[in-house]
Amino acid sequence: MAHEVFGDPDGQPLVYLHGTPGAACEAAFLDAAAKANGLCILALAREQLTGDSSEAYLRQLTAEVVQLVGERPLHLIGFSIGASLALRIAARLPTPAAGVWLVSAAAPLELPGSLDGMGAGRYTFALARQYPRLFAGLAAYQGWLGRHFPAALLGMLFQGAQGADASLLGEAAHKAQLLRIQRQGFARGAAAYVRDVQAYVQPWASSLAEVRAPVQLWHGELDNWAPLGMPRNLLAALAVSELHTLPGLSHYSCLLAASAPLCAQVAASLVRAKACC
Repeated sequence: MAHEVFGDPDGQPLVYLHGTPGAACEAAFLDAAAKANGLCILALAREQLTGDSSEAYLRQLTAEVVQLVGERPLHLIGFSIGASLALRIAARLPTPAAGVWLVSAAAPLELPGSLDGMGAGRYTFALARQYPRLFAGLAAYQGWLGRHFPAALLGMLFQGAQGADASLLGEAAHKAQLLRIQRQGFARGAAAYVRDVQAYVQPWASSLAEVRAPVQLWHGELDNWAPLGMPRNLLAALAVSELHTLPGLSHYSCLLAASAPLCAQVAASLVRAKACC
């Protein structure tokens, strides 16, 4: 499967699942930290997968991840809605993943309180669940903006941004990267975005009991894209998990701030695994 490589090309591989709307280049936010810790991030270009059946999509995505990593231990990183895919892949693996790291994780919407404190995303998800054709129309418009006027789309997405996210578009380097994510994510249209959102809004909480890998959650306390109730729900539902909350941070700002400690945590887990063998 097509993917982008960040960090140390010769390092321990980690499979990265980006958010939605998003793209593989989103993993560039972790590039320096991954390189410093000898990690190779393989960011999947999910827009190149075909089909719109969520179950078939998840089976295909799981098979692609297994093939990409081969015989090496599988480590997954998921951001935002990509976190939901990481968990659902982990639940389908014949052999447990070595570890799952989730940043600004989106939890199942059917869990109590998941929508409490959520911003405009709650209306997008409601539209996708109740009026999928209308949602597809909205997504097509967003895709057109993403291809031709990505700054306008970014402004829409960041309306009402909380905490440190509110200042990200005022920082040239971060804004440039966020614009690149939107351009790449919608380069082929909005079909992949629609598929990922439709897969997310369907009930999937039952799969959490099948996740046998240890899960580390990193979350901003002021996140109103994926409110703090979401990682707390995951913490309660997963067999082995730990939550790290970051004060003053929201969604993307958490990804930026968590990159260094998260990659150091992954590297430390690899050292412990080698010591046990």
